[in-house]
Amino acid sequence: MSLAQGILVTLVLPLHERAGQHEVGRGPVAGDRRVVHDGNPQERLDVDIVRLWLERIREEDDKVDAPLGKRRSNLLVASERTAEESGDGQPEFPLKKGSGRARREQLVALERRSVPANPLEQAGFLMVVGDEGDPLLHRHARGLDVHRCLRPVLWFFPSVVRSAFPDQPRRFRRIAPVGTMVRGRRCLRPRKERSVNPKQAEFYSAVETFVDAFLRQAPVAATELGDHRFDGILSRHTPEALRSQEAQLRDGLRTLVELDVVGFTPDAAIDHAVMVHLVRALLRDFDPLRSHERSPGTYIEECLGGVFLLLIRDFVPFPARMRLVLGRLREVPRVLAEAKQVLVPEQVPPVWAEMALDSAAQGRGLFTVLVPFLALRTPWLFPQIVVAARRAARALDSYARFLRKDVAPRARGDFAVGKVVFEEMLHDQHLLDVSADELLQIGQRLFDETQRSMDELGRKLSPTKSARQILEEAKKSHPEADELLETYRREVARARAFVVEHGIATIPDGETLRIEPTPAYLRGVLPYAAYMPAGLLESKQEGVFLVTPVPRRASVEAREAKLRGHNTAKLPLTTLHEGYPGHHLQLVHANRTATLPRKLASALSSLFVEGWAFYCEELMEQLGYLTDPVQPLARRKDQLWRAARIILDVSLHTRGMTVKDAIAFLVNRVGLEPDDAKAEVHRYTQNPTQPMSYLIGKLEILKLIDAYKAKHPGTPLREMHDAMLACGSLPPKLMAQKLLAGS
Repeated sequence: MSLAQGILVTLVLPLHERAGQHEVGRGPVAGDRRVVHDGNPQERLDVDIVRLWLERIREEDDKVDAPLGKRRSNLLVASERTAEESGDGQPEFPLKKGSGRARREQLVALERRSVPANPLEQAGFLMVVGDEGDPLLHRHARGLDVHRCLRPVLWFFPSVVRSAFPDQPRRFRRIAPVGTMVRGRRCLRPRKERSVNPKQAEFYSAVETFVDAFLRQAPVAATELGDHRFDGILSRHTPEALRSQEAQLRDGLRTLVELDVVGFTPDAAIDHAVMVHLVRALLRDFDPLRSHERSPGTYIEECLGGVFLLLIRDFVPFPARMRLVLGRLREVPRVLAEAKQVLVPEQVPPVWAEMALDSAAQGRGLFTVLVPFLALRTPWLFPQIVVAARRAARALDSYARFLRKDVAPRARGDFAVGKVVFEEMLHDQHLLDVSADELLQIGQRLFDETQRSMDELGRKLSPTKSARQILEEAKKSHPEADELLETYRREVARARAFVVEHGIATIPDGETLRIEPTPAYLRGVLPYAAYMPAGLLESKQEGVFLVTPVPRRASVEAREAKLRGHNTAKLPLTTLHEGYPGHHLQLVHANRTATLPRKLASALSSLFVEGWAFYCEELMEQLGYLTDPVQPLARRKDQLWRAARIILDVSLHTRGMTVKDAIAFLVNRVGLEPDDAKAEVHRYTQNPTQPMSYLIGKLEILKLIDAYKAKHPGTPLREMHDAMLACGSLPPKLMAQKLLAGS
């Protein structure tokens, strides 16, 4: 039986919770025995299996790696959208119990249902039917090869298999769990480049082992990346667990460094460099930064973010996600209790203690209001969720009292990383050949140049007014508070259409961008808008565009001040920066890259990610997207802000600048509102070298574009951009190695 002739059958298998594990019960396609499964808690596994007609996927056969054809494996595609959840959580089309003949009749009926235009695009997970030794399954339309896991967990009744595969030998009798066995669980094995070099194969195997072990100890990071095996738990923060995490990182780095890279392909050599630099960056957080002892907000962020990610990401049906939310709510008191034991109050910077207290106050509503409200949609879970949410809120209150009484009065730590560490991050994470002093000079030069450009453009718009006055008047034009989200949605649609019409870059099939209000606990650090990318391992590439709304209970003056930040001169720039062709488009492309190290490049450096989005602002102006005469001036003001970030990034972490002075700089020299300037500077204190990455990243991208055009003269804009986006989120220095090899 060829791949294109695979027939898919609806399976409904109940999963029962017990002692942290889940068993697959007997059912129409359950096996002859019960098999323990350690996947995510979910009461029911709904798998929609439909016949894939030969003419529908013949073209896909050409993309399958040779080993798949040689091993005669069979592709089963299961859609996440197959069984719409009704009010009682039951699937829409369950197979009833009965004789083999009755089941076969149901299969025939299911096969007559309409088939999606491209079922492979809508796959929630893949399974292989075939010999236990089949190691490889090609992940269609996603750029992943999904590997067989170590042991089968689901078995077909032979009679059902024979009815589904009447022309095939009886060896097709078992399913090995690959990709996501319980929906949302994903295998972490992207396609390896075939090579005769065993050392190269050893490298990719080591990466898989390292990432798997790392994510087991960082469940929220796993959720964010799209690995949903650990969605019901939070990290351990005991001294023993922290020592184990640090030792794991050191062992991983030692393994990577000791690998002989002679004979690696250019792409594999780049992947190796990414992993070595990434593990060094993770280790830096332990030593010398000691963030687990100094950053009280980290633990609040894990508790709040771990729950919020499950609510905002639509990777499984809502009832299944609420069961996972329940698991994490129950973990919150433990995490915050462990945080009290590992924090060293004297090492905590006062500003970080203040930020953590603000986060606790703003985030409490997640546990007391939002989660209980959403739990009403799952009445069978509502009592448990409400109890767990109340306990989580009480634990957060207790932690806030601890910060207020025991930490804040003793906090004497310095948020600045110092010149040595700052330059180490510039060189080792971003691969920039620049010192902190040189970077500060660049920032000051760019700030002065941008200020002059603003003044010149301002005089053209109004000879009697300064650029600052023109922009201040423009802030009066803004959407009403209740129209804010809809205004952003319209602007996102306009930007997307512009990208298509002007051939700026290819928009991958299947991506979506959802606009949602910023959760309350993040509004203190996200004054306007931000982007939450789809998990790099998710099959569903849906980004979330967060827009910070206007507080309903704020005074009239405060509401107007917040709306002024969403003015019509700035709003299109924010939209294209976060959406199309900015962050969303770039990161969706990055998630399609072929290897796991390449997918993880964005965790190493923000230089290309932020630089690309900022580069797109000027590009869209040049192509005519900004139609209001004031909008080009607003873009230059945003560039002034980014140049200020370079100055403040260096000054805060290497020159002794205070938080108060940095806030005053943004208010007086850039024109930010005081509250927004405060939120900005607070973020800068916790993320050294990230603030500089916007404008420096843009400059590095412009250098790369000039070199690419010199090597490939006459290349269309879309082709050039697609070539860059296909590299993922590599630091520009590594991207140049990929794109300009031989030049």
